[in-house]
Amino acid sequence: MFATIYEWKPYATKEEVARIMAQYAELGDIPTVVAHYVRRDGTGGIVISAEMPEYSRSLAWGPFLRWECIPIDEVGEILSDVEEYIS
Repeated sequence: MFATIYEWKPYATKEEVARIMAQYAELGDIPTVVAHYVRRDGTGGIVISAEMPEYSRSLAWGPFLRWECIPIDEVGEILSDVEEYIS
């Protein structure tokens, strides 16, 4: 699983926001998206997906967003690793 955390670049104009929203309407989320949340302050969001997004998607969003893609696991999946570490 992957968490992609993104935020609008601070200098994004209304026209740039309109362009990326049009692009999102065309491309949509990747098929492996589990959840897509937006921040209530309108500054970005987080996408949880089963696979890392394709590089072409990164290139498409790059001019408008800062983003970071982080590998994640559910807590239950890593407990044995934690237990091994602390023992």
